Amino acid sequence: MPGIVRATVDKLQGSPYVASQSKVFVEENEAIRLGDLTQAGDTTIESSTKVFIQGVGVHRIGDLVATVSPPSQVPSTEGSTKVFSE
Repeated sequence: MPGIVRATVDKLQGSPYVASQSKVFVEENEAIRLGDLTQAGDTTIESSTKVFIQGVGVHRIGDLVATVSPPSQVPSTEGSTKVFSE
């Protein structure tokens, strides 16, 4: 199972993820969900279909992100090595 992506400590192409929720933490950092952004404005577009936070799927290592510059879709490569999701 892939690790859950965390705000602040995990990055996409050098840009930290920013959480839209503040209730669920993974290793002391907010968990990232579908639709959350990076500081560069990239958007998470793929998530778990089995694990949800406030009704929104958690974003995991390997889930896709739509990047702004250059426009493309790339997988998340950083996340927790201790907390996992299907």
